[in-house]
Amino acid sequence: MTGSHGVTQPANGRRPITSRDLLDLRFVGDPRIAPDGDRVVWVERWIDADRNQYRSNLYAAPASGEATPAPLTTGPGIDRAPRWSPDGRWLAFLSDRPLPADGAGKRADPAGKAGGAAGRGDEKPRSQLYLLPAHGGEARLLTRFKQGVSPAGWSPDGRYLSVVAQVHPERGLEAVGDPEPGDDDPYRRYTRGVKVIRRLAYKLDGVGYFTEHRHHALVLDLGEGDAHLSQDAAAGAATVPWFQITAGEYDVRWVTWMPSGRELVVVTNPHPDADRQPWTDVYLVPFDPEAAAAGGAEPVDLSRDPLPAGVCKLTLSDIEAYEALPSPDGRWIAVRGQDARRYRAYSNTHLYLIAADGSQRRCLTAEADLTVGDESVNDIVGEPGAVMAWAPDGSGLYALVSRRGAVQLYWFGVDGTIRPLTDGPQVLRGISIDRAGRRCAYLRLTATEPGDVWIAELPSRDEPAVAAVGGGASTGTGAAGDGHPEAGAGSSGKDGRPAAVGAGLPAAGGATRDGHPVIQGRRLSRANDRWLAEVEVVEPEHFTFESDGNVLDGWLIRPVGFAPGKKYPAILQIHGGPMAMYGYAFFHEFQLLAARGYAVFYTNPRGSQGYGQDFCAAIRGDWGNRDYRDLMTFVDAVLERFDFIDRDRLGVAGGSYGGYMTNWIVTHTDRFRAGVTMRCVANEHSFFGTSDIGFYDLFDLEVPPWEDPLRYLEMSPLHHIGRCKTPLLVMHSEMDLRCPIEQAEQIYTALKVLGVPTEFVRFPDESHGLSRGGKPWHRVYRLDRIVDWFDRYLQPERPEGAGDRAEERAARVKWLGPVRPVRQGGPAWWAKARGRRSEGGGAQAMLIDYHMHLERGGLTREYLLRFVETARQRGIDEIGFTEHAYNFVEGAPLLGRPWYVERYSSGFSMADYIELLQSARAGGLPVKAGIEMDYIPGREEDIRAFLAAYPLDFVIGSVHWIDDWGFDLDPASWPGRDVREAYRRYFDLAERAIRSGLFDVFGHPDVIKVFGYKLPPEHRDELAEYHRRLARAAAETGVCLEISSAGVRKPVGEFYPDPGILDEARRLGVRVTLASDAHEPEHVGWAYPELVAYARAHGFETVTVFEGRVGRQEPLG
Repeated sequence: MTGSHGVTQPANGRRPITSRDLLDLRFVGDPRIAPDGDRVVWVERWIDADRNQYRSNLYAAPASGEATPAPLTTGPGIDRAPRWSPDGRWLAFLSDRPLPADGAGKRADPAGKAGGAAGRGDEKPRSQLYLLPAHGGEARLLTRFKQGVSPAGWSPDGRYLSVVAQVHPERGLEAVGDPEPGDDDPYRRYTRGVKVIRRLAYKLDGVGYFTEHRHHALVLDLGEGDAHLSQDAAAGAATVPWFQITAGEYDVRWVTWMPSGRELVVVTNPHPDADRQPWTDVYLVPFDPEAAAAGGAEPVDLSRDPLPAGVCKLTLSDIEAYEALPSPDGRWIAVRGQDARRYRAYSNTHLYLIAADGSQRRCLTAEADLTVGDESVNDIVGEPGAVMAWAPDGSGLYALVSRRGAVQLYWFGVDGTIRPLTDGPQVLRGISIDRAGRRCAYLRLTATEPGDVWIAELPSRDEPAVAAVGGGASTGTGAAGDGHPEAGAGSSGKDGRPAAVGAGLPAAGGATRDGHPVIQGRRLSRANDRWLAEVEVVEPEHFTFESDGNVLDGWLIRPVGFAPGKKYPAILQIHGGPMAMYGYAFFHEFQLLAARGYAVFYTNPRGSQGYGQDFCAAIRGDWGNRDYRDLMTFVDAVLERFDFIDRDRLGVAGGSYGGYMTNWIVTHTDRFRAGVTMRCVANEHSFFGTSDIGFYDLFDLEVPPWEDPLRYLEMSPLHHIGRCKTPLLVMHSEMDLRCPIEQAEQIYTALKVLGVPTEFVRFPDESHGLSRGGKPWHRVYRLDRIVDWFDRYLQPERPEGAGDRAEERAARVKWLGPVRPVRQGGPAWWAKARGRRSEGGGAQAMLIDYHMHLERGGLTREYLLRFVETARQRGIDEIGFTEHAYNFVEGAPLLGRPWYVERYSSGFSMADYIELLQSARAGGLPVKAGIEMDYIPGREEDIRAFLAAYPLDFVIGSVHWIDDWGFDLDPASWPGRDVREAYRRYFDLAERAIRSGLFDVFGHPDVIKVFGYKLPPEHRDELAEYHRRLARAAAETGVCLEISSAGVRKPVGEFYPDPGILDEARRLGVRVTLASDAHEPEHVGWAYPELVAYARAHGFETVTVFEGRVGRQEPLG
């Protein structure tokens, strides 16, 4: 499938990357430094291609780097989550290896039969907790939990381990091998798989459907001096004594120890309706080891009101807390979480300090506008590691911060100081600090290195502190102290980037870069050095560009073997999330496309993390608007900057939210020749009820779909699919619960019906995370299909049958079928409207919508009736169809732009159009026959002759073009334009159109503002003069002006025209019509209550009703 087509051999002797190179890569993650700082252990994962599975073991190396890393564990399965005991004698870790025959470490046979499988039948084995002597020896099994167990947390004295495990409300903690109840009853045995759902959140992608089990905190007891480890392994769920700490109908997310060892920090939401609540809280739960050992300690139910004795709730049900770490002195709890009530997922991930006695709380990151954690995305992903760690003296924390594509190590002092400790084009993942606070182990990735373990000496904290930034002033109980970022901390530097926080602080050894302190690290692992020596990896080029006043980052990877003077196809990649971040992490998929001869470019549009709170929240409930503008502006910036890119061979690809944006792009612009949409969202309306997080839209859109279906549909690419002409490959996992496969099925079916080239690739037994963690050969196949699709449409030698736009259009028109006459007998509601005259002869109020288009559904009776039905529902008395003239074979030549006609004309016949509308009118339907005609200077007489040939009720004139620039087609065409000149040219053309004598109505009079580009305040007098001239032209010629709600559906978000035009028009006695400019049935009467109020507010009490191009005034309904 992936032959030599498109591949250029590099000149340096290294070979291009292939899809199967994925099978040779090693994935490094979760570094953990020993308490004494002399040794580092980590997880190294690789692919067993013959078995189509992943394997991983623990590796270790001395901190000095003087010895080659060596494996600490061997054998089949996944070993992960290493955790050092406080004294450094033990490593607790998780493994799904076959269970030993006994608790002493004896292994089972290769099939894993001894001791029972970690599940039933062919279920995947569950991870269990093991204990490994730090300096060698056999791993000791600690748990046999039927549902598996979380990574462990050591108590300060090293005797206890805290974990989270699944507990059944009736059967309690189950052990591997425990029989299922009712095995002897056929009814129960054969109905066990039936799911009875009662929760709102009842499934989770990558996990599956929830059972009755709940996640709760448990403690394992190793005994005084590890006494329980020297005894024979106990039977049951664990080989050592264990105690359940929490109980109830809720799930514990996180548990760890307070320094005293007498309390546990628990993160959970025990609210009875927790599925609807976007927060989790932090609790201190007492632990009495003596009572637990004596069997007298009952688990606490945190859902009780009042709380059980000794339990303390530290948060205010306003944070989505992910983890909570107590300071070594026990004074503070550091909480990493999001501002759940205000932003939910569109929040920065903040770092909060909460006093252990609950007396105060501070947000250390709000003022600095930082997000704590690794928000970067790539496709070579190892085990996640720790995001933050306390300094041993409790004076502050080390934490990872995501910012503008990089992830760096920062210092957050309890006193409010913030210091960046690393800099440069890199992504750090997983940090670990030794007991003395001297050394830090971390994972480091770059755009050309998949990731290795590094270690660095930490700078002294005795250096003079820089000015405190973020969280400086504490607040009393109940005050969040996390308001909107103020000017200063997040202000821009000279290059438009946010200014460095604490810039100029000396680093260890005095090293700095661009004013940032830099710790000097050394690499401990070299997991992929041999592979990197064989293949050609291209360093991405970073640059910045501006979109709507924001300075954004962009990256471009040149094709392998790049030759100056040659033109190359290019692919825009869009990340998922959207609250994520592209940047300086290695991407195998991107390098593969570069090896195939493509330039690959990517950016972080609004909605991404790493650019501040306002940037991330800018698209909440408004996908496809500002983010789309950013992406199209980025494409323009790339084309302007890199002249070797062939602008006629552009592709677009993305997954998840990136799949949504790919769908949105191909339904809103034709500039891409091919697209690949993966694990996508296509229909927000159905997504609400089928996704595991679909109901989150109750927060994002603030209304359920049954109350405002049009809002959901308008934000859905499927709603606009009729515009799509771009060949689109649809790829989806069949077990995806995040973006269910019905999303892909809908868009694929629509494309097939429309005749747009498409293929649907379905991956069985895969979830949403296929591209990063799916079965290895599925991942390879996925990459091959992406390359094949782009090769088919973007490479010069286009295969036969790859798609011909004219043939596609003809097939679509043929499918739409012939026009069928409307049945006789119109609806009673319109018959009443037609006779709206009182017996005394006085006119009654009338509501009209005189601007709508059939182009997206064809000239069919069924499609027309959908417009009529929406009008009926919204109380519209009469509607006027005004198809674009260029959609007709007879009218298209008048436009004078063959390329546009070829792409966009529907190829309708005027005779069919008139027949459809006349038969509808004869059948009693409330329709008038109109047309929308572009004003083309120099073609006035041709236009006049064309219009005179048909029995029209009215003609709308409009201006969409300034020379060859279709200014309302694509927001990406605006950056770099002279807005003042654009306005001057538009209003000159508008005035000429009105005075041409061709038109009865002038449509959307100031549509030039459609994308929100306006004249600045200093030119308000100039704009007022344009408004006066346009209104005066209408008054002097008798042409009506259209008052339109279409603008509220556009980026400008306003009615047409501006109040200045309406006020002048009213003063001069200009007549008006009302319109929605409906391109789909759901748009009819859009925002009409507000539109009517707008017209009345500017003095209009009548509307113009046309018949046979003669207008009359009727009272405004």
